[in-house]
Amino acid sequence: MNLKLVLLIFSLLLPTRAFSEDALPEAKLLPSKTIALGTAKPAKILAYKPLRDFIETSLLFDSQDVQSPFTFHDFTKVDRITIAIDQPLINKMAASDGFTVRQLKTREIPEVNSLRQISKAMLEYCEQFDRFPRYNGDAGGRSTGLSWRVHLLPFLGELDLFKKFRFNEPWDSEHNKALIPLMPKVYAVDGVTEPGKTSIHVITGLNTVFPHNARIGTARTEITDGLSSTFFAVIADISTATEWTRPVGIEYDSLTPMECLGKKSPNGNWVLLCDGGVRRLSPRAQNSEFAAYVTINDAKVLETVPFQHDVQAPLNLPLPTMILSFNEPFDLKKLAPHTTDKQSFSEFTLYNCNGVGVLPTTSESPTTFIIADTVDLQNRLRAGAMFASKPDALLEQLDATADVSYVINFQSQRSLVKQYVDRSPEFTTLLDYEQLSHHLWFTERKPGDLIMKATASFATPRMAITKADEVTVQSKQLQSLVPTLIGEKVSESTRQLIIDLATIKVERAGNKVITSIAAPAGIEELHDQLTPIFAQAAKTVEQTRISDNLRTICKAMNDFHNKHDRYPSTTSGVDKAIKGLSWRVHILPYLGEQELYDKFHLSESWDSPHNLTLTERMPSVFKSPGITVSNKTSIHILTGDGTPFDNGKFPRLTDFKDSLAKTMIIAVGAPEKAEVWTKPGGLELDMRKPVRSLGDFDEKPTLGITADGTIKEITFNYRAVDMRNLVRNKQED
Repeated sequence: MNLKLVLLIFSLLLPTRAFSEDALPEAKLLPSKTIALGTAKPAKILAYKPLRDFIETSLLFDSQDVQSPFTFHDFTKVDRITIAIDQPLINKMAASDGFTVRQLKTREIPEVNSLRQISKAMLEYCEQFDRFPRYNGDAGGRSTGLSWRVHLLPFLGELDLFKKFRFNEPWDSEHNKALIPLMPKVYAVDGVTEPGKTSIHVITGLNTVFPHNARIGTARTEITDGLSSTFFAVIADISTATEWTRPVGIEYDSLTPMECLGKKSPNGNWVLLCDGGVRRLSPRAQNSEFAAYVTINDAKVLETVPFQHDVQAPLNLPLPTMILSFNEPFDLKKLAPHTTDKQSFSEFTLYNCNGVGVLPTTSESPTTFIIADTVDLQNRLRAGAMFASKPDALLEQLDATADVSYVINFQSQRSLVKQYVDRSPEFTTLLDYEQLSHHLWFTERKPGDLIMKATASFATPRMAITKADEVTVQSKQLQSLVPTLIGEKVSESTRQLIIDLATIKVERAGNKVITSIAAPAGIEELHDQLTPIFAQAAKTVEQTRISDNLRTICKAMNDFHNKHDRYPSTTSGVDKAIKGLSWRVHILPYLGEQELYDKFHLSESWDSPHNLTLTERMPSVFKSPGITVSNKTSIHILTGDGTPFDNGKFPRLTDFKDSLAKTMIIAVGAPEKAEVWTKPGGLELDMRKPVRSLGDFDEKPTLGITADGTIKEITFNYRAVDMRNLVRNKQED
């Protein structure tokens, strides 16, 4: 086992001030069956300037990747963050990695599983035929005698059944009628008892995905309201059930839209959205809200969504329970742009932020928030299990004075650890541990104060003796290597400080091994010594991320060209006549942002009431240094006399006379050149002073990229003639 891992998992048995329920009021909000528990003090840690400068620069980009209502600035006001990993979360993580775990008792929802299978089949159908099927036939007008459900069969694993149908005969011909009892289970609905019948329907009618008398199916691009704002299918009341092969839908009436669902369900109807999302329609949904989701291009923007979010798209990663404790009230209005739904549970309001549940513990001026998977919080609230009946046993192992403190219970996970070790034998030593705790101090240290302490509990005292000896040997090895690792360029005081920081004290008490590091003499100077190190690291992170972003943008531009045989202009995309939105919007599908692109009203200007609501959703790839306004960027296409994109041109590869590698098309301007990312236009270069046209960088270099993806560093003393040659299609002598 290497020393880094030892430092991470070993712990001390020195006297500590453990948390009590009074010291940690959040204790009553922790989930049951906690396996790992930790606390940190963000406000205190982030006040440490070298670390703050580094993190602030690093998070400049990363914080935008997750659309979170809590910003880096907000975390500077968090006195304490508590993170708990419970048994259900451990099981989810382990199962996703292929380990065998104890099965959790969960309530299966057959309707949801069915709609998800139908969604997958519908989207695969569209991928193959470029259109969705019609409610009474396929996508291309070949036949109208059988339901859309029949045409999805090959994409539901039912190819043999599909081949049995005669598509030149109606659904109720003698032959086809005999196949009705073979209805796949995916179309079954609880309560519909007659064999071969279902109440899973598409909605038909004017301006829907499944209009009457359509000669061909609806294309994805025709759904201009957005895939996430349009219904595919619904589970209506059982009174609407019909033969699954029958080519009908439920009829949409614009005057009384919701009557097509039949008898109103007190729990709400399950609906399937065109983006694959499964939602439960709120029983309080209004006709106007329902109508907006049935139609495909009414351009209506709803301030609320008519759903109960019992079901969410799976999160990319399992989410632990986090409790944020602010030192001042948090403005609940900041949650609004990220909230897809709100639900009330007695005195609580649960905010659903795309599957992440945010729960203020008070309705007025909240200072404490619980963050967890939305469904998990819903279950706790409904079961009345939001408050723990007794403090968690792991709470006593935390240290209330530490900047970071955590504890892990390995004993309860013996079976899972054994499976992990079987897969990775190099971690066999993990089987020896019963419990691990670790405490760190970053700030306000004086000589002699603890910087790190940790405690590892083992099955027997003999095992603890062996582990203590191992750590002692490894500590001495590290100390002997430090002079070589730090080299000759540091001062003697810095050298000694680093050597002292690598000095680990090892003790043993019964079946526990205790390790600690104390602050050495000169610890007060660490701040000044770390500042230039962190500054250089921050600069490297910034430059690397900007370069990566420029390459990503350039690739998207070239993918756009491959699709449309030209680049977008600075003001238009595919349709040259529509000039209301930036080139950045038109390359969204090639940045993995198809859903966001579908939400724009392309026929409207960037500052129309609807399109303005989307400016806060700027993808992180457009984030640029020095700009704190969340919807602005200084990453621009370059325009000006002789540039490929001058005068609103849609350049083609053949237009690059000097080759792609010699023509810079995009650059990062200074902060004062920032614009709202959806606003059309480019950065106009004055060819007499083209470098200065990028803005005032205080003599720092900036970056650009050529059409072939080569990064260029532009310094303040870059010659004007060189800059002109770099951005124009024609070289100067």
